[in-house]
Amino acid sequence: MIITTCGHIDHGKTTLVEALTGTNTDRLPEEKRRGMTIELGYARWKITDTLAACFVDVPGHEKLLRNMLAGCIGADVAMLIIDINEGIKPQTLEHLLVMDLLNIPGMVVFTKCANISETTIMERTKQLTAAARGTVFEPAPLFFVDSLSGLGLEQLRAGVENIAVALPEKNLRSPVRLWIDRVFTKQGIGTIVTGSLLSGTVAIGDSLLLLPQNERIRVRAIQVFNETVITAVAGNRVAINIAGMARSIAQRQSLLASAGHAYSNNQCEIQPFAGIAAGKVRAYFGTVELQGRIKRFKTKAAVQWLLVSDCDFPVAADEKIVFRAINTRQILGISKVILPMATKCQLKNSSAAKEKPTELSIGGLLYSYQQLEEYRIILRNHFADQPTITLAQFRDIAKINREQAKNILEHFDTQKLTLRLANARIPGVKFR
Repeated sequence: MIITTCGHIDHGKTTLVEALTGTNTDRLPEEKRRGMTIELGYARWKITDTLAACFVDVPGHEKLLRNMLAGCIGADVAMLIIDINEGIKPQTLEHLLVMDLLNIPGMVVFTKCANISETTIMERTKQLTAAARGTVFEPAPLFFVDSLSGLGLEQLRAGVENIAVALPEKNLRSPVRLWIDRVFTKQGIGTIVTGSLLSGTVAIGDSLLLLPQNERIRVRAIQVFNETVITAVAGNRVAINIAGMARSIAQRQSLLASAGHAYSNNQCEIQPFAGIAAGKVRAYFGTVELQGRIKRFKTKAAVQWLLVSDCDFPVAADEKIVFRAINTRQILGISKVILPMATKCQLKNSSAAKEKPTELSIGGLLYSYQQLEEYRIILRNHFADQPTITLAQFRDIAKINREQAKNILEHFDTQKLTLRLANARIPGVKFR
């Protein structure tokens, strides 16, 4: 099963995962330098001889909600982690809301509980009861642990085992769906993509569709937590070696799926949610963050609601989409894709209905506008904490090579999104 952590920054998520698994999920130099989780981290937890879980450790910073939401993909259990000394904080509430919207059940773990008084425990429990009322966490089991001393870890292990027994079995015959969260190459092996297998079964030799690129790929080899396997099933954390594909083709925010069960388009029909309104939004689904518009589209039969973007994106039926306000970061609601659309609705007076280029050549490589938006978001998150960024920092955070990082930053220079000063960049006049 897949367990995702959630909770406010510095409340002990990564430390708890390391205490349970022996793995420090903060692997980037930037994460180690700043002492905070930026990208998703993964760890295998052998609970018993017959039960293993994959931990997906998510960042707790409010500006990294995209990464946090990507860590919720396919989660069976949510572990809401709260520092008992600080209590419930803003991101505790936001993450609780996200898990409730996604209907991911879980447990609540108070950390740093060594030498805590009964009065503090009662106060925090009362605070949690009020915050969780009416949500998926209202009936959640409660645990008190200390990751450094080991207090309460065995009780937590037993609690997870009890939850695992009650989980429904996964449908291994359903279509394959895997959102790519990392892409890298190995000498003599080729391109490798990683992600959590949400549904179906993948076997060596299978042919899958890569979206939004609309490329057929063949599975050359599979690993599940560094162990080579012939097949992987839903609930596994997998690495797939793709035969004959250059790294520049596969990208984070791409989807691997069974052909005919997902499409690439610049729009999809969505279920209306409470308070839905036409206008600009940020949309989060899978490993994707995009800026788009919610549009009300009237037909002779009924009223439809569409998510429309300037660039194509991958989408599958019943995909859950979290919507957030452009300027305030307020979560507006969650919706489901009613039907992935292989064709486009003709929107009157809509620039989205016009043909637009979807790729841009930079330094001899083609980048989708969606990829460039992802790099811009990386810069925005970095500039929120630091005034400058170096080429090496951008390379490490974006997980690309030095030449790619150099070309992308020079492109942003020409767009006045960044401004070069000596050996670093600062936000340009058009940065937002």
